[in-house]
Amino acid sequence: MITVPVALGDRSYDVLVGRGARHRLLDVLPVGVDRAAVVT
Repeated sequence: MITVPVALGDRSYDVLVGRGARHRLLDVLPVGVDRAAVVT
């Protein structure tokens, strides 16, 4: 799996790319997150 950082100041985030990335969502999402996107 590859992690691609998206630098947007206080709105920065990482994009996880690769097989099995969706299975790691609970490991990488911060507590209290309002939304996430999964693109297949």
